[in-house]
Amino acid sequence: MLIYTGIYFLLSFLLFFIFKKLEVATWKALIPFYNIFIWLQSLQCPWWWLFLVYLPGVNFIMLISLIVLSIRAINQGKDYGKLGGNMFTEGLNFIGHALVFATVVHQYIIQPFVIPTSSMEKSLLVGDYLLVSKLSYGAKIIKTPLSLPFVHNAMPGSATQPSFSTAIELPYFRLKIPFFSENVKRNDVVVFNFPEQDSVLFNNTNVSYYDVLIQSGSAYFEANKDTLNHTPLELMNAGRSAVVFNNQIIDKALALKVIKTKLDMLNWDMALGIAKELNIKRADIEGIEAFNRGWGLGGAIQYIDLHARPVDKMDNYVKRCVAIAGDKLAIKDGQVFINGQVGQNADNYQFNYTLNSDENLSINKDQANNIVERGKLVNDNNITEGFKLDPRGNLYELTLKANEAENLAKTFKATNLKPMFDSAGVLDIRVFPRYYKNAWNKDNFGPMIVPKKGETVQLDMDNIWLYQRIIQNYEHNQLEIQNNKILIDGQVINNYTFKQNYYWMMGDNRHNSLDSRFWGFVPEDHIVGKAVFVGININKQNRDINRWFTFINDKGLSKSYLIPGIIFLMLAFGGGEYLWNKLKVYRERQKTLKNKAD
Repeated sequence: MLIYTGIYFLLSFLLFFIFKKLEVATWKALIPFYNIFIWLQSLQCPWWWLFLVYLPGVNFIMLISLIVLSIRAINQGKDYGKLGGNMFTEGLNFIGHALVFATVVHQYIIQPFVIPTSSMEKSLLVGDYLLVSKLSYGAKIIKTPLSLPFVHNAMPGSATQPSFSTAIELPYFRLKIPFFSENVKRNDVVVFNFPEQDSVLFNNTNVSYYDVLIQSGSAYFEANKDTLNHTPLELMNAGRSAVVFNNQIIDKALALKVIKTKLDMLNWDMALGIAKELNIKRADIEGIEAFNRGWGLGGAIQYIDLHARPVDKMDNYVKRCVAIAGDKLAIKDGQVFINGQVGQNADNYQFNYTLNSDENLSINKDQANNIVERGKLVNDNNITEGFKLDPRGNLYELTLKANEAENLAKTFKATNLKPMFDSAGVLDIRVFPRYYKNAWNKDNFGPMIVPKKGETVQLDMDNIWLYQRIIQNYEHNQLEIQNNKILIDGQVINNYTFKQNYYWMMGDNRHNSLDSRFWGFVPEDHIVGKAVFVGININKQNRDINRWFTFINDKGLSKSYLIPGIIFLMLAFGGGEYLWNKLKVYRERQKTLKNKAD
């Protein structure tokens, strides 16, 4: 509040002197909102600029533009508006208008987005250029207006230097358009801010800090030959002792136990570095094979460079919404069930299979398991992800759609091709809510209810882990657990009423997707927009032009509109240039007539 008061007084002070120079009554500079209107009027600017001046994310650009215009008006005196500017000032004027227009479009209407991972393969491919409609769910007012335009959360060329300031943070609000904006629906492809990135690891932004703590805590108990029957809070507390903050090891004895017990979950080069710091001989750990794929940083001693991010500056993720607020969700052998019924599956959803083949599939892959060299069988079956599980044998892990698996099974004995489903009742400590009594994994999960605004849930020591982050991180209450009692804001409670809606997001590439199964619910205030259109893809593995210029629907993609799109763009650019030239002629004529009248 003090910041806003300071801005008001600073702006009023500035307008007082501007109005004095422009021969406008100076008392008008002291009235909020009205002073901006008078300012625009005195500079001969359109009245609707008033909305841009107050629109977060654009307003500071507008204020700078108005100050520049004010200086120009003061220098030209009463002739302001009658004299044409030179090429330089006209160029600056054009750039300023273009910047404001582009910022409004980018922040509040539609935003380009590039698919970074294969979590939506084969619905959306790595390298796809998407258009994300922010108006579909209502444009979210930017939380941190003091930020560099068109830069998400880090300065260009840096992974750690923020491109924003949190000196001013605005409350959550959406601008919804009547008869157009809607709520998130099941099977929408949604772009949202990664919920667990309120605390971000700069040394690896793709890894959740909370998952690091859970896996490090799990390693701690394993190192001490203790049972893994611990709550997520106990695992995280233990994990905090098993990490390295700012290159300082908290507990060397614990670190030694964990590194020797869970070295297979640690990058080998990092393991050697930690061993050197702990004076552990290389020979003591060389006999343990390093595990270099998958989670990488999880489950062992970690170097932590931890920073906080506001909601709108968390990384953007894209997934399919499989359950909305109020739904009862369950997963059985990979199939999603909603309210007791089989959930709708996207056309391209897929799982991992094992295949024992006497034929060499000629698979070479990059670090993301994307196949970069393909044998004939791989090409014939549209296999884009896979690798050899046993370098000395013929056991493969392949990512396939159901129909692709059926086609492949016809080539080999059907018993050779098996889906890699985790067994029901077997706990995966990485899977939300990371609580041993649930015994859930990525393929067998739930049932549970997705929280809905206004609904009340009874709390106990077994289900609090489902709602811990909601209560504490998303709805900003002080949550404590003392002597098996739950305290919210210092009061012992046994129920909680949710303040907003939540959603369950999953990737169509079910076995290669970091999604709600691993970090839980997506709050409504984290929703960015709806993915509506696929433009082009310049990735060398995904240059299928039949997918270019397609619309995204609840099953997959529409037919390609590439040819009509090219024709439309040619007409749009040609027509736009024609109208721009006509507008310039009209403005020059009006200026000439006005000068003659004077």
